[in-house]
Amino acid sequence: MELLLILTCAVSAWLGASLYRAYTGRRVSREMSARNVETERILAQLSAQQPGIWDLDELRAHVERVAEQFWAAPTPLELEVVKNWVRRDMVEAQLSRWPAAAVRREAVVTLEHPAAFVHVTEGGNGPDRVIARLSARIAQDFINAEGRCIRTERHPAWPSYHHWVHIDGQGWQLEAITETFPRREAPPSSVSCGIVPEKADPAASQA
Repeated sequence: MELLLILTCAVSAWLGASLYRAYTGRRVSREMSARNVETERILAQLSAQQPGIWDLDELRAHVERVAEQFWAAPTPLELEVVKNWVRRDMVEAQLSRWPAAAVRREAVVTLEHPAAFVHVTEGGNGPDRVIARLSARIAQDFINAEGRCIRTERHPAWPSYHHWVHIDGQGWQLEAITETFPRREAPPSSVSCGIVPEKADPAASQA
């Protein structure tokens, strides 16, 4: 009887946890979809108003291109090139993951979908920012000087959030890649388009 009670409690707990994860997943998915729609709407307006500075299609292509270069550059020297668009410490961290004996890598990055913008902040006190969501599969083989594969990695499709900041005179720079969206990020906004959340949390951008 006691064993049956324990099993029943264990199954109930597992079912409860599964239902909660499913509910949380659906809620997050809805929130991201809503953010995506609003962010893309703002970016489209900015593209129409400031075509020399903002271009939605060009920005999306740039985000995807830099992500692929960052994840799949075949040599350390070519990875160094992305420092023009990526924070130096991010490139150095990526280089530190290379096996010491590897002279090149053969990598394939497959994007599941086009980059989806889920946040934009234009105007105001801080710099212009965007966050794009990418889901990518990565397959890479590290090759030594003798042409032998010394390490193989296969990563299934996983979502990541790419944080970009616009620096005057330098253009867009990738500041971070995170596995989750910042929980306290304020709603998308644009001073130029007059889309400014009434109750934006001033501490949100610090999260």
